[in-house]
Amino acid sequence: MEGASNGGTTPEGEECEGGACSLPPHLLARRSAKPAEPATEERSDDVVPAPCLLLVCGLPASGKSWLSEHLAPLVEADLFQSDVRRRRMFEVPDGEHYRGPYDQGMYTPEAKQRVYDSLRADARNTIESGRRAVVDGSFVQRRWRAPFAELGRALGCPFLFVEVVCDEETVRRRIEARLRERDQPSDADWNVYLKLKEQREPFDDVEPLQHVEVVSGTDMHEVVLTLGAKLRAQLA
Repeated sequence: MEGASNGGTTPEGEECEGGACSLPPHLLARRSAKPAEPATEERSDDVVPAPCLLLVCGLPASGKSWLSEHLAPLVEADLFQSDVRRRRMFEVPDGEHYRGPYDQGMYTPEAKQRVYDSLRADARNTIESGRRAVVDGSFVQRRWRAPFAELGRALGCPFLFVEVVCDEETVRRRIEARLRERDQPSDADWNVYLKLKEQREPFDDVEPLQHVEVVSGTDMHEVVLTLGAKLRAQLA
């Protein structure tokens, strides 16, 4: 298992701001200053079936990595993160970041394919061992999502794309803040965010039960309950 929490109380270490947010389209959830612990009578690792495949995705600074890092221990899943894996595969020294042209260097389509293939192989091993796998990546295009959906289908395992969304004002603020932090694994700046936003393709390549949208900052207990319901419905 790889990846570690960056600390803080909310995605990217921010405080939640004002009021409630939702788990679109049907489930209201409150914002919390820290991930809420599930109710004792309903353990998170019982709510979410095993094995299963959770693909936490979204644009840069949406809060997807924060969500994946807090979700994985709650549901007793192995965590695999694209940013961490990329730096390891390309032997990037700690504290260094790529600031070159988009789709160059370790971000060419071929390099991305290597990273996703590596994550998929580890997810397969985890699922075949009867455990839960959480994979953290952008997954903005169908070509990157398809192999993971095919993996779930081939193994007869419920899978779910958990798309984390966030308003652009917050995204810009998060990106500006983390560009000053040398220990951040992500290299994405505002230009990368805009490029990926432009490339994003809708999730019409999977069934409704295989995709859910989560607003950044949503209460973790509500997230777990919603994911569990979607996954169990696939087994019904």
